[in-house]
Amino acid sequence: KEVANQVCSFFDAAALDQYGMLETWTIAMSCPHGVLHINDHNVYVEIIDERDRPVRFGEVGRIVVTSLQERLLPFVRYVTDDFGMFIEKECDCRAGSRTIALKKGRSGNVIKGAPGRVFGDVFFMEVFKRIDGYTRRAPPRCEDPFGLTYIRIRQTELDSFTVHTNAIRKPVDLITNLEKETAALLRRNVAFLHIITDDAEISIQERRKPWLFRCEC
Repeated sequence: KEVANQVCSFFDAAALDQYGMLETWTIAMSCPHGVLHINDHNVYVEIIDERDRPVRFGEVGRIVVTSLQERLLPFVRYVTDDFGMFIEKECDCRAGSRTIALKKGRSGNVIKGAPGRVFGDVFFMEVFKRIDGYTRRAPPRCEDPFGLTYIRIRQTELDSFTVHTNAIRKPVDLITNLEKETAALLRRNVAFLHIITDDAEISIQERRKPWLFRCEC
């Protein structure tokens, strides 16, 4: 929103938001009221729960889209990895199309096996706050007590995590702390595998979208 406000101010013009992806292009566009209207001519949008059943108005679920324009390579019930909900109240602009609200976080960032929807980035920030020496600092850019400057965590199985870091001091102590605090918050035993990542790979990863946690199970 800060960037949008700067653009509007510089060009003395209104800015509208587009929600979409390369596979299907536009899914929804915002109106002057800031409400996202689905592009019904381009896609068919569904919002489903964890059992793949449609949610009701006002309930948050996973967004899946079906392309109505792609003829050679159509996408049917394509999982976007986003969360959202349908808005029941008609927008004041009365465009006629269905409206949608996006919710913060993506399904690939949700820890599997945790009670409710627990996002890994927020969760592991809390884990590091519990580790001695990280009361004022947190990943992914942090320093002492281990010399940690790079970290990415993947959940590879329900109770197994892989930790990628730069070469650090006292790696056993770090993993022990991660296992202890994660187990305490999740209320079950977990295991962490530590992988040292070289500078070349770190440079490649840091040019991509930043993240601390990803679920791959």
